[in-house]
Amino acid sequence: MSNNESFEIFSQPLGQPVIWWDDNYDDKLKSSRNDNLWNSLGTGGDSAAMKQVFTVTKGRRRHTFLETALKISMVSMFPTPIGDAEILEMVRRTFSDDAADNIQPATQKLADVIIAAQANHSSFSGGTFLRQDSSVSTVSIELLNVTNSFDQWPLYVALRVITTNITLILSETLPNPVTPLSPCPLNIAIGGRVRPTMCHPTAAQKPGAGFRGQLDTSTVLILSDVLGDGSTADTATALNETGLLWYQNHTEHIDQALASRGFILGGDHGRVLVDVQHTVPELSYLQLLLSLIPTLVAFVSIILIRRDKRGYFQSSFFAAVHATTHLDETQCDKVGYSHVPPEIRSDVVDGHVLLRAPNGDVLRTIALGGMDSSTLTEKDAAFVNQDSYHTVPTMEDP
Repeated sequence: MSNNESFEIFSQPLGQPVIWWDDNYDDKLKSSRNDNLWNSLGTGGDSAAMKQVFTVTKGRRRHTFLETALKISMVSMFPTPIGDAEILEMVRRTFSDDAADNIQPATQKLADVIIAAQANHSSFSGGTFLRQDSSVSTVSIELLNVTNSFDQWPLYVALRVITTNITLILSETLPNPVTPLSPCPLNIAIGGRVRPTMCHPTAAQKPGAGFRGQLDTSTVLILSDVLGDGSTADTATALNETGLLWYQNHTEHIDQALASRGFILGGDHGRVLVDVQHTVPELSYLQLLLSLIPTLVAFVSIILIRRDKRGYFQSSFFAAVHATTHLDETQCDKVGYSHVPPEIRSDVVDGHVLLRAPNGDVLRTIALGGMDSSTLTEKDAAFVNQDSYHTVPTMEDP
């Protein structure tokens, strides 16, 4: 291949399917720079991959395709060539299925052809076309000695391995045929919405020219830095092994996600199944037991307190003082808790602090037989004069 064609080939975006409407008309599915970065990443030297779901509609028939375009590149600036060992390693990693790193005869022969083309300062392009069931694939390898278009001076040499696969995932018949948005013969849609139109320059002059159909690029996924750096002449850098393994392990999941999004945007929601999961906390017997223990302890405590009401200091000291000093009608055997505590005020008289009950009576320290009952309140005096088996707590004078 002549080096004069290398620059044009190198600058053309890869992975642009050609749609044949009939024997006379065909259109190329071109990516839009506003919605698809592959318009720039698909050109030149880089290691990148693009997956897209697109539909082709003619009349009432609509076909949905999944396309995968993969490009692995190595670039070396003139006058430094790409090393022969790097060329052989790139061919082995991309064209050989031998996991033991053995060089197969066919792999060695292909590498020798590319090495000879570089030694002759010429360009080389070769590949194959495969068809299986509802898929078509192309695999090609290029050695391009890119030259200046003005004086044919060599600029750089590029080695590219390119694979493209297009798989038909659905064919269906629509209730109504697709209609043109304008007099142009082709509708261009993005994500289910018709935006621009593509008019053939001589469509009106050709006999039988009319509306051909609609092209819709529903969803696009682009991987650039994952696979490697195609701006170098090192095979390990140009094709990152870790990124390649990740891509191979997640390809099926990515394809399913793209197809689902394509069906949703195309209005065919019924073909997408959504798995909804809810997190439900599980209650174990131990958790249930730990939740019931505080309630059980509280219930037992209430029973014990109500059963032993004269255990003054097991309930509240203030409640005991409240009952034994007869601040209200509470009886000694009804100690319990002070649900409505009385208001006790402190007064200073002749340097002494006196505690007064709500009715104004003064709380004094008393002891059985140790104080004249005339110094007590009527209620206290009556209490002291009761039978000797009644006791009153002894308290210090203030």
